[in-house]
Amino acid sequence: MSHIFISYKKEDVHFADGIKKKLRESEFKSWIDRYEIIAGDNWSNRIEQALRDCMVLIVVITPEMLDSDYITYEWSYALGANKPVIGIMMKLVDDKKLHPELQPRQYLNYVNHSLDEDNNLIETIRQRIATPNAPLSQLSSRKNSSSTSSPLFIRLKKAYELKKPIGKDFYLSVLAQLDYITREERMILSDIDKLNPSH
Repeated sequence: MSHIFISYKKEDVHFADGIKKKLRESEFKSWIDRYEIIAGDNWSNRIEQALRDCMVLIVVITPEMLDSDYITYEWSYALGANKPVIGIMMKLVDDKKLHPELQPRQYLNYVNHSLDEDNNLIETIRQRIATPNAPLSQLSSRKNSSSTSSPLFIRLKKAYELKKPIGKDFYLSVLAQLDYITREERMILSDIDKLNPSH
């Protein structure tokens, strides 16, 4: 197992290339189909072999990837083989629209900042390789110590506790700022969705 498999939608190829660059700078070898598969290759066999040989799979989360059978196959293959799967949210996606297997899994949030702004991805990969089955929340610290202590989340939580209506724009702005989604945050956001169907 010698590389990190990057699963992405073709529309997000530039972001995937950014991940590849970030990994290369930290001396990790990555596997992206468009660089590894050449004319005459059986692309299905090459992808399956790359999945078997990878030590970690990164899946780029965007609205466009939700209906991709190929991406679903790739990350589900990795999970089935007990390989670490790290989700990176590139574009905002409602958790409820994620595949049920991905919904409870914490992911790295790069909706509002670039890969070059921090080393969360590299730190997570290193620690995930060392402890493949540990919860993601135990591996890397948040960009801020905890998003639950951020002013926006505190306001959101207070409105939730008082059962006040919560505007969609405010809700999405809080969701976008989270580096990771903790169990507490996920439960609160889920309840807010139930109280505010328009979200």
